[in-house]
Parts: sequence; C-alpha cells; structure tokens
Amino acid sequence: MQSRDSTEKEKTFEESQVSGGGLDTSSLKAYADEKLAIKEIEEDVDKRKKKLAEQETALIDHMIDQGVHTVSLKGGITLSINTLVWAKKLVNDKNEIITAIRESNLAFLVEEGYNSNRLSAYLRELNSENKPIPAALAKVISANPVSKLSAKKYTS
Repeated sequence: MQSRDSTEKEKTFEESQVSGGGLDTSSLKAYADEKLAIKEIEEDVDKRKKKLAEQETALIDHMIDQGVHTVSLKGGITLSINTLVWAKKLVNDKNEIITAIRESNLAFLVEEGYNSNRLSAYLRELNSENKPIPAALAKVISANPVSKLSAKKYTS
C-alpha cells in the first residue's frame, strides 16, 4: 500500500490533544486494533509452526519405523511423508559453486542478477543522507517511498 512520503518531521500527539480537531481518531483506533489483532494471530501461528516443527521429525521417524508412508485419520485427515530434494551448499564460496555448475554443463542454472532488498537499502541510505540516485541508476529505477502505519500496545 503506497501513500504520501512521510519523511517530513514526525510529530506525536496524544489522542486528547487532537480530539477536537479534524483527525478521525476513531478510524485510527479501529485500524490500530485490527493491526494488533493480526499481530497476535501471527504470533500464535508462529508458536504453532514451531511446535509442529519440533514434532515433525519424530513423527516421520515413527512412521518410517512402522513401515507407514501414508496414514488416514479420523475426520478425513490424511498424513503423508513428502520428501523433496533441495540443494544445500557445502562451501561458502559462491564463485566455486558457480564454476562447478558450469563445469557440469549446467550453465543454464546460473543467472546474473541483483538483490532488490540490498538495492532498496542503498536507496534508503542515499535518501537519509539527502544524496541523489546515481544518474545511470536513475534511468532504470526510482526511489519509491512507501508509508505504512505501525501499531504497538504499551502496557504499564
């Protein structure tokens, strides 16, 4: 969601300071409540994922020990062991890996590219120092400010 650039000097007000003005604090409060509710749900999901991850290896081992690949449970639930092969690097030198891929006649797997997160971080750094985007770069990208509301609940 994009909005106006919020890089101007930030001001913080208590609700009682703006309640008589034109600021719609009821809409802001409703938004903040929803934002905080989503955060709580996401925290719960993260806890559940962690719990499942802790159980998964033991349950897979148990199913394999019992010679079972798929099991049907009450309520129409089916659990199956799904195994996928993923590449895992054995060395930290990216160039060494790329060379080995090319030597294996797999050059089509090697791509030249850039990391958009790192590029965005660079643009934020330029912005914070009030420096312009280099001319060659400015021809192909723009610095796109995106403002979002954050919500925090403070407890006493």
